Amino acid sequence: MVGLGIPLSFHDFDYLAENPKPTLYIIGALDEYCPREKMDSLARRFPPTSKLVWIEGADHFFNPGIEQLPGLITRFFRDLQFPRSAE
Repeated sequence: MVGLGIPLSFHDFDYLAENPKPTLYIIGALDEYCPREKMDSLARRFPPTSKLVWIEGADHFFNPGIEQLPGLITRFFRDLQFPRSAE
């Protein structure tokens, strides 16, 4: 799963802390709808399957920095490890 620019200023996303699925959260460091303090507080409760990435200088719409999204998302999914089933 991928979460982009989570609007923590408007909604309660505490349920994400219970999400066991591998999840990448990408947030602009200057996102006016996702205060860093709130996101960092939520991220401290994420399971190890989750990863938070801040794009420095980017706002809610990843301006500037949108060009980083494809690489971050591709690497996240490419690097996922899945348990192998017993054959």
